[in-house]
Amino acid sequence: MAKTSSTTGPAEPSQPLIISLVFFVLLTIGLGVFCYVLYSDQKGKDDAVAKAAADLKAARAEAKDWENVAKVNQVFAGVADDATRTALLAEVKEGDKAYQEVQSLSKRARDQAAVSAKAAVGRADPKGPKADPKAGGADEFAAIWPAAGGPLGPPATSLIDLAVKSRVDRDLAQKRAAADREGYAAAVKAMADVSAEYQKARKEFEKQTVELPAAFNAKMAELQKQADKRAEVFTSTEAAFRTETEKLQEEKTKLDDQKRRLEGEGSKLRGDLRDLRDKQAPPDQFKADAPQGKITRRLPENVVEIDLGADDRVKEGLVFTVLPADFPQTGRQSRMRVYREPDARGRYQNVERFTPKATLEVTDVIGPHLSRARLTGEADDIRDRVLAGDLLYNAVWRKGDVDHVALVGIFDVNGDGTDDVEAVVRDLQRMGIPVDAVLDLRTLKWRGQLGNRTRFLVEGQLPTSGVSDPNRDAKVKITGAIAAAREDAKNKAIPVVKYQDFFGRMGYRVAPNVTDERINQAATRYLGGVGATEAPKEGN
Repeated sequence: MAKTSSTTGPAEPSQPLIISLVFFVLLTIGLGVFCYVLYSDQKGKDDAVAKAAADLKAARAEAKDWENVAKVNQVFAGVADDATRTALLAEVKEGDKAYQEVQSLSKRARDQAAVSAKAAVGRADPKGPKADPKAGGADEFAAIWPAAGGPLGPPATSLIDLAVKSRVDRDLAQKRAAADREGYAAAVKAMADVSAEYQKARKEFEKQTVELPAAFNAKMAELQKQADKRAEVFTSTEAAFRTETEKLQEEKTKLDDQKRRLEGEGSKLRGDLRDLRDKQAPPDQFKADAPQGKITRRLPENVVEIDLGADDRVKEGLVFTVLPADFPQTGRQSRMRVYREPDARGRYQNVERFTPKATLEVTDVIGPHLSRARLTGEADDIRDRVLAGDLLYNAVWRKGDVDHVALVGIFDVNGDGTDDVEAVVRDLQRMGIPVDAVLDLRTLKWRGQLGNRTRFLVEGQLPTSGVSDPNRDAKVKITGAIAAAREDAKNKAIPVVKYQDFFGRMGYRVAPNVTDERINQAATRYLGGVGATEAPKEGN
């Protein structure tokens, strides 16, 4: 028994512990339930707050959309201010309610415009012009605020603007229609007046169609009588004219026979004259030359003084030939000298040539009848020296006057194979001697013309040619043109002189003996460039 009581003694202190443990468990469960209940209420509150915030955001967004829709309608109608239009363009995005409202308004305006235009066509005057229901209206209203995709742009116009424009257009159209009706009424009246004038003119025309043929027939009968009378006069006149023509024809035949007979006699006389002229030696054109002055004093360095000056119209550059004081008595033969000169083949032969004592050129006009001159060529300054008293000759210059000349041919005055005709013309003009004409060997025509004052035709050199000369034809044309120029001068009573005699008698120095080769070389410029010299003569 004792053992049993010792075993049950220590179990008594565990009951409070169990009670405490149960209480702790109950307390823990209660705290958990409390916490759970408390957490569940807070989550419900948070969910309600979140739902309320979402509803508020959606309400604000919808309110903003309807606000923008209202702004769209204000802009479409034309009552919105600039700030509203600017804010609307910045806020509206593609696809939102305001954007869709723009498209809806544009479509309704376009559809209603088409319906109104069609109704207007139905109400139109059946007698007037038909309106096109597609013209104006629909497209113009659709252009108020086009929104066919992409960002919303500014409106082109508004309903108010279109309404005002339509009212103004209608008023203008009514005014134009009234004016057109007035014009139409005036045109109808004018047509009535024209119709009345036409009826009046038609009656006058019908009257004239009766009167004019009768008057025309009467006039034609009168004209026929006059024509018959004139035909009778013409017939008689023609017969008389035919008789007179036959007489004149007979006289013409007689005159033609006489003309042919006289032409034959004239041709025979010209031939006889040509034969006589060919047989007769050419006259010396300078035989009657008289001295124009004389040398008064010889100074050193080939300078002389002459008795011609300003009153004699002497010019610086004028040249003279110097001949002895007895030349008028002794004549030309006294000055002929014989020279040994080579020909074209280099063989020397005797050549007789007129030789003056000297030539001189005036260098200074000192007084009325006094000038100084320089001797330009003295034949023999020892045995035939120029002295005071020697006479001065110039073929074309006379005291107070000067003769005109013309040039024909080639003028190679220095023997260098070049035609110096232009230089000769300049020298003569510088001396005061006019050159009336020059035969241009390029064109074979006169440059200038032979006039009444032309005293001499100075003939230059002529080209020569052989049988095999390639320039033969061109040279023949040149010599033929020169011969024709000589004949022209003779027909005008102008003496033809050789250039050596002419220049020699006037003191102009030229080369005394220019070879044929040089002359042909000078003629090359007029031959088309075939060759510089003629072909060698046969047998050379």
